[in-house]
Amino acid sequence: MADQRESPTTIRDRAVAVADYLLAVRAQMERPSRTVPSDAHWLHSLPQHDDCRIGPGADDSSWLRVGRPELPGPAPVPAALRRRLREEVTAGAEPRLEEPGDDFETWRDEVWRPWSLATAAAEQTRELHRRLFDRMHQLDMAAATTELVWGHGVLETVIDGTRVRYPLVATPVLIEYDADRALITVSPAGPSRLQTEALAGLDDRHLAQLSALTGPGGAIEVDLWNDTDRRELFERALTRLGFDRTVVGADESRTVVGADKSRTVVGADESRTMVGSAGEKPSAEAFVRDVAVLFARPRQRQLRGFLENMRDRLTSGGGVGALAAVVAHEPSRLLMPDDTPESWERVGERLLMPLPTNEAQESIARRLAHHRNVAVQGPPGTGKTHTIRNLICHLMANGKRVLVVAQKEEPLRVLRDGLPEEVRALCLAVLGRTTDQLVQLQLAARELSDRAATLDRAAEERRVNRLTANLEEAERELAAAMAGLRLIAESEAQTYQIGGVALLPAEVGGWLRERAAAHGGIPDPISGPPPLTIEEFATLLKLAARLSPEDRAAAMRPLPEISDLPDAAAAASERERMARTEASLSRLADEGVDMAAVRAEGRSGMTDLLTEVREAVAWLRRREGTWTDRLGRLLDDAHWRTLWNDQVVATENLFAELAALTREVSGHRITMPEAILAEPKLLFTRLTEIRQRFEAGRGLNRILQPGLYRLADEVRVDGEPLRTVADVDLAQRAVRRGQARQRLGEAWFEWVQRLSIPEPDGGWGDPEIWAGTLLSDAKQSLDFDLNRWPPLARRIGVLMPQRELSVDAARLAGVAEVLETLAEVFGMERTVAGDRAVAERVAPWPHLAEAWKTLDGWDDAIAEVRRLVLLQPDVMRFDAAYRRLAVAAPEWAAQIGGGEHPVVSGQACLEAWEWRRAQTWFDGVVGEVDPAVLARRVERARDRIRRLTSELVVASAWLEVSRALDDRRRAALADWTTALRKIGKGTGRSAATWQAHAQRAMESAVSAVPVWVMSVDRAIEQFAGGARFDVVIVDEASQADLFALPVLSLAERAVVVGDDQQIGPQLGFVGSVEGLIKRHLTGVPSAEHFDPESSLYDHAVRRSPERILLTEHFRSVPQIIEFSSRHYYDGKIRPLRADRPALPPIQTVHCAEGVRQPIAGYGDVNLEEAAALVERVTKIVADPRYDGRTLGVISLLSSSGQANYLLEQLHEAIGEDEIQARRLRVGDAYTFQGDERDVVLVSMVVSEKDPRIAAFTKRDYHRRINVAASRARDQLWIFHSVRPGALLADDARGRLLAYAIDLPSEAAAADPSAHCETDFEREVLKLLVGRGFRPIPQFRIGAYRIDFVLNAPDGRRLAIECDGDAYQGPDQWESDMRRQAVLERVGNCVFVRIRGSVFAREPEVAMRPVWQRISELEITPV
Repeated sequence: MADQRESPTTIRDRAVAVADYLLAVRAQMERPSRTVPSDAHWLHSLPQHDDCRIGPGADDSSWLRVGRPELPGPAPVPAALRRRLREEVTAGAEPRLEEPGDDFETWRDEVWRPWSLATAAAEQTRELHRRLFDRMHQLDMAAATTELVWGHGVLETVIDGTRVRYPLVATPVLIEYDADRALITVSPAGPSRLQTEALAGLDDRHLAQLSALTGPGGAIEVDLWNDTDRRELFERALTRLGFDRTVVGADESRTVVGADKSRTVVGADESRTMVGSAGEKPSAEAFVRDVAVLFARPRQRQLRGFLENMRDRLTSGGGVGALAAVVAHEPSRLLMPDDTPESWERVGERLLMPLPTNEAQESIARRLAHHRNVAVQGPPGTGKTHTIRNLICHLMANGKRVLVVAQKEEPLRVLRDGLPEEVRALCLAVLGRTTDQLVQLQLAARELSDRAATLDRAAEERRVNRLTANLEEAERELAAAMAGLRLIAESEAQTYQIGGVALLPAEVGGWLRERAAAHGGIPDPISGPPPLTIEEFATLLKLAARLSPEDRAAAMRPLPEISDLPDAAAAASERERMARTEASLSRLADEGVDMAAVRAEGRSGMTDLLTEVREAVAWLRRREGTWTDRLGRLLDDAHWRTLWNDQVVATENLFAELAALTREVSGHRITMPEAILAEPKLLFTRLTEIRQRFEAGRGLNRILQPGLYRLADEVRVDGEPLRTVADVDLAQRAVRRGQARQRLGEAWFEWVQRLSIPEPDGGWGDPEIWAGTLLSDAKQSLDFDLNRWPPLARRIGVLMPQRELSVDAARLAGVAEVLETLAEVFGMERTVAGDRAVAERVAPWPHLAEAWKTLDGWDDAIAEVRRLVLLQPDVMRFDAAYRRLAVAAPEWAAQIGGGEHPVVSGQACLEAWEWRRAQTWFDGVVGEVDPAVLARRVERARDRIRRLTSELVVASAWLEVSRALDDRRRAALADWTTALRKIGKGTGRSAATWQAHAQRAMESAVSAVPVWVMSVDRAIEQFAGGARFDVVIVDEASQADLFALPVLSLAERAVVVGDDQQIGPQLGFVGSVEGLIKRHLTGVPSAEHFDPESSLYDHAVRRSPERILLTEHFRSVPQIIEFSSRHYYDGKIRPLRADRPALPPIQTVHCAEGVRQPIAGYGDVNLEEAAALVERVTKIVADPRYDGRTLGVISLLSSSGQANYLLEQLHEAIGEDEIQARRLRVGDAYTFQGDERDVVLVSMVVSEKDPRIAAFTKRDYHRRINVAASRARDQLWIFHSVRPGALLADDARGRLLAYAIDLPSEAAAADPSAHCETDFEREVLKLLVGRGFRPIPQFRIGAYRIDFVLNAPDGRRLAIECDGDAYQGPDQWESDMRRQAVLERVGNCVFVRIRGSVFAREPEVAMRPVWQRISELEITPV
């Protein structure tokens, strides 16, 4: 059985059972009124004043117009009479005189009495104006259960002993106030109907005959303002009821005869009694008093006809519609004969919603494509109306016919007026006043008929196809742009290793920016390791600076070997010398020189010999007359020879010591003041002390060791004071070196004097310099005589046997000259060979060969070759490094090769390489595509999608209407349009007749109209004969009672929008229905819940697969809606008000002395709360901050008289005009359900001083508080005479009060940067402020925050987002994009995103899109 589907027959039977049950409940509820209430307005007794007019007026729309006339001024009294009149002249009391005269009587009759009548009429009119104004607001409070009607023809009789005094015809009317003219109008709001309910008890045949006078729905086709037609209707009605045709005037006396008694009945508005015994038959006497009366009565609904027709249709096998989902156990598995699931596939595919949407709204359409019933929970202010508009457009564009209903008309009017203008004519709204309704219907029906009938279907189909293709293209563009943005976001998750640390792109960008100036010179993108080492980079740059490109090219070509080539001067000289040499040699040979011996000696031998001779000559010349001569002579004595040898040894030892010390101090600059050097031993001792302190790790103190401290500071090593042991050691070595030099000088002092040694060129200052020279000179002088001269003389004698030799400088000089000439014989031979070798070597280079022949330009040519040869090693090294670098970085290599790169260190090159490699990676991550460009593509694509969607909705909707408009529907639509036109404004003589014709034509034309909008009661009345829609949308379904259930049978599928956390249905007294449920609803699922307290929304949710929750709240500032979100919606409401509160969101006023007490005419009233609230309203209307803001006043205790009392007091305090201008509404929570105001003031009424405080803990009470707390847009005031602690913990009032009292206030930070969350944001803020802008940091729109916001002059907001966080995955990215879309939609935001990585690298580049957006939005600096 579990897998067995419920049969269509079973479902249909259950629907019939529901219809029977509703009829039974309705019958149990019916308690027809038989008399007019005592507070009725009898219209024949209205004041006789120009500002009080009854009947259709010039506007042909209102039936009663009451102004607020000015009272006449005081009655003029002649001075003579004024002295005689003892009392003040008033309009209410006729003036009297003890001795009246003709002048008094004339004045009284001609002046006072007309003035008194005019004053009384004006006062009565003003009082009527006030009463009607109050009545308008009282009806607003009880709109769910009460209606105002205009009665014509009061039937007076007795039925079953019960007095009947009730209008035969009643017309629903409404009261409106025109503040500009201070005019109250009463206008019809529905058709005029015969009132048969008051006649229950008469013979059913008579009642049936009476009903035959009416048209559809009991409407009459008579002009009630035509006296003849109206009296004729009354007479016909009396006849059909079996009475005499007696119609009397308003003030005419009449006797009604009962069974055995009679009583005279006088005027209509006077008290009277009509007699009849209980249980008697109906009086044979009855009459109709031709009078009009205005009164309020319980709202009547035309349910019976609808339910009976529905039952008949179902019994005949008609469709159950969406009602099947309510009566089925498993709606999702239910299959009915008329189901066409294939026709709903389009609905779930492409969503054609022209207004901004969110996911929840879109899911409604998708779910509707697969389910018979979709339940939508719409908490306060979450865009239910906006959602329904989108859904209507989507369904119309897919060819679906829609019925939109709600319990109240106001939200439907707002809904219809907010539809796109191009499709508004397709949505016919039966709302409001008869005249307005008819005018709107006439215009819409005419446009619908004309446009649908004349539409070029083929052209429109082509347009739809074109728009569809364009929309698909725009969607692809959007997807591509979004994919690009997503790739950019994903790239931000990549990392790059720098110094062994993995850095994100933003961190890499910051690293690059810090080092860009120092290392940003490589132009090439690079990825690998550097091709050169530090040394190779340094060498390459140095060589590039030194070697020109031309030199490098020339040096790379083959070059001759020129290292041994002579220059031009040398070559010429050699050639000349060779000629001279030949002549000299010839002469010497003649003089006896042995040329053979010369050649045998060879070149080297001759050279050595010549050198020795020259040295001997030089030595002998230097020694002549010098101290070495004197030394030689002195050393002939053995004693002096011994002393000299000791001197030589001592000198050599001192030189060895000095050499060692010099090596130790070499490379150091050691300076000491002359004063200190004067005492070297003391200096050495103190230096030793300093060294010991340094070696022990102790320093020198200026105060404790002043001498040592000063010495360490004065002695400088390499320009620095003594700081270390090593410094002291160097200083000591310098001292010892000085001492050694001193001893050396002293050792030579006696010999200098003894030998008269002349002072050296540098003076005797440094013995280390001159002592060595003296010793060397002495040794050389002594060595020549003994060792060098004898062998030299023998060699010379071989060559020049004829020459006489002696140790004489002059003679040896002559020998040297001869030897020099003889040596040239070898040079001459070598020169000839060399000249020939050079010619052969340079032969491959013609310009060199030619230059060698003549020696012209030879030096320049050789110098150039030599220069290039010298460059070749460097050029080869450069070329090798250059080629390796050019492979990886050709542009950089070219810059270096061209000499454009400065010479830097190799380390700098490596750092530049690492920087450029990181920049290359960064560029790859950042990409070439600018995110700002992609963002604009997204904006353009979205704008295009919105525009195309809107156009496609319009085109598709009209095309679908045209396709559905066959000849029958076209004719019916034309008939209906014609009938509407002839109705006019609904108040003409033939209006009622044409209304009946229009009603009948509408039953045929209803299927030609894609969307109907009306209240639940109007739909039940309008479609009592049956109608068929694809979808019925029920708005505010949580207020729709069980009698709204039949509306679901009108459509195949239903969308039920409501909220079970708000106030439920407000039915009048029903009584217990348990017996009826058992009798009728056996087998119906959840039958026990078909009670008066359950709403249509409750039934829908119970049978819906899953409710869709709307969470985006647009009405209230966050602080106000947070209470409802927290306590009734699990914190799921997301407030999205974009503006910042201009007023404190919630204010509480504690009325400590407040107490609830009974007040005559009102009931229980808390006077102190009322006085405080009225005082606050008075201040509000006078406060400029509240200019233009609407007001609402809610009494939380519906059973009290607080609301009526507050209305009366507010009327007195601020007047009618202010009430109307502020759209001031006063009532309980239910009065405000579905409504809102800018400022709402709540009176809790209950007081701690009450004898007993009733608990507000039931669910219904929490619903009331939820509604009351969520009506205010900008500010909520709570007036309370009770504290939270005096209420139960789960008392709804206590929760609201505690929340309001504990609400923290927001304190604005003086420094905007304090709101910034990251350094990135602070840097952006600095740049913005630096250009004179004042952005709002961390701008809140509901639960969302934007990093910075700048307000544009046109009302838009520039939202600046700092994308510095790392990529968190596709889900988070999608969430961020949805968040942006929401803020663009609800916050009127234009987004520009600053990419963190780009900002870290180049702030100005990253900020460029921001400046561009600021310019586009024309935002100017402060």
